[in-house]
Amino acid sequence: MSTERDKARYPFTAEAAEFIRKLGLRIEDLTSEYYRPILVRAEQRIRQALTEFEVTPQEHDINIEVTSFPTAVMLMSYVSNELAKRRYALAESKSFSERLREEPPEKILRIAKETFGWDVKPIPEGEGQTGDFLLHFKQYLTNIRNLRELRWKLTNRPLRNGYVQLMKEEAARLIEEEIQRRILEKTKNPLAKPPEALQDTIKSIEILATKSTPSATYMF
Repeated sequence: MSTERDKARYPFTAEAAEFIRKLGLRIEDLTSEYYRPILVRAEQRIRQALTEFEVTPQEHDINIEVTSFPTAVMLMSYVSNELAKRRYALAESKSFSERLREEPPEKILRIAKETFGWDVKPIPEGEGQTGDFLLHFKQYLTNIRNLRELRWKLTNRPLRNGYVQLMKEEAARLIEEEIQRRILEKTKNPLAKPPEALQDTIKSIEILATKSTPSATYMF
């Protein structure tokens, strides 16, 4: 069971998604004065991601922090700049993985299993093996597609009965890839036409996206 602080720090998790679902928040609600702080925080997430290449959590209001993440993703789905979408997804996912590296292995394991459905398990103690986890090779291969370092090649990894041995930090890096891919998928097609009251916000983000990604040759 995650804490309220966990939901704010990791709003991509299944538990955070369930928390948001129970709120029953609709896109139309974001235009009201009551929910405006969520919209403001979502814009802050996007601005920091595109200009500073990171997203710093704000944990003083859990509800706003949790709901601002899917709101930011939704807003980015209305942006036409594909490079900005990639940059946003990478900044969010990298910020999440950096936090995960500081967490105990048990928390990383729970997120991997419950949120992403990974076939992953802890390495039993006393077996003389290095590493914290064993991840099924199929899911391992899915999440190393964009990783070019030789150390990630399956032929260079310890393999045990179809499972790849991973250190905690490596598992966090693969979770980063999973999050990035999911964010990009959600920004491909908007779920619905945005309310007229959100047009100025979207236009402002579009302008920022153009300014922050001036060259199509930007490398990630």
